[in-house]
Parts: sequence; structure tokens; C-alpha cells
Amino acid sequence: MTTGLKTPNSYYMELITTFPPRTITNEAESIATQNPINDILDKGRRSRLSECLRNVGL
Repeated sequence: MTTGLKTPNSYYMELITTFPPRTITNEAESIATQNPINDILDKGRRSRLSECLRNVGL
């Protein structure tokens, strides 16, 4: 699998390492797959938000 990036994003690498791609065959598997993806993405959003708040002195 390729990301199309010369240097993959750390969140993408964490996602692929933690939760490798696989076939999803039903709704329960879809939800179980989406939750870890959301957790990893949210961690990145929280980090960026924290950085922005520090930059404005909050």
C-alpha cells in the first residue's frame, strides 16, 4: 500500500501499524474499524489545538 507521500505522516504510520487494513464484512466490523481510526485522528487534532492555544498564550 502506498500513501502517495514521500514521507508518510506519523498519524498515518501509527494507524497502519496499530490497525492494519483488512476486509470489512458487516456493520459491527465497520464500527470496530472506525473507532480506532477516529481515536488516532482525534489525538492529532488535540495536539494541533494545544499548540495553537499555546501560541496565543492560553
